[in-house]
Order: sequence, then C-alpha cells, then structure tokens
Amino acid sequence: MPTNKKPKLEIEKVLSSQIFEENKNFIFVGDFNLSKKSLEKIFPGDWRFYINEKTSLATYVNDSGVYKKSHYDHIVTRSHVEVSNFGVYDFVKNNYS
Repeated sequence: MPTNKKPKLEIEKVLSSQIFEENKNFIFVGDFNLSKKSLEKIFPGDWRFYINEKTSLATYVNDSGVYKKSHYDHIVTRSHVEVSNFGVYDFVKNNYS
C-alpha cells in the first residue's frame, strides 16, 4: 500500500464529517487498503465487520496454490445495522480452476 494514499486519514475524515454525525446508519463497503485489525483501531466503539477472509490477489500463485494475499475488502456497519446476506465471489477459483 503506497503511503501517499493515506487510507487511514480518508476513513477518519468520513467518520468526523457532519454527514456521518447526522446519519448514524452508515454501511461502509469496499477495498479499504487496511487490515481488519487496523480498521478496528479507527472505527470507534460499536461496529461490525462482515468479511473475514483474504480477498486481494497476490502477484503470483505460490507452490501451495495460494493466490490470495490480503484482507483489505470489508463491509462495516454500526452494531444496530445488520447485513442479512454477504459473501466473497472467488473469480479465480470459479473461472480458472
């Protein structure tokens, strides 16, 4: 992750914005370029994290056949907001194996 992208700062700006303060039912979805462990330090208090697997692709397949590198894609909600259905589509596995 290039440091010039500053993903932590981007998230902190959203969390401190007036829109966020006025609307507590946010769902954050996407590639945050941060691990779940890093995000847990940024998101204050009562948040849920829904994706618990690596989703970013490595630049090569290793000898064990592993091609996923990092856990950067996330669905994050306040604890009172519940996502009823979610998942990860493994394009490589489903189309090239």
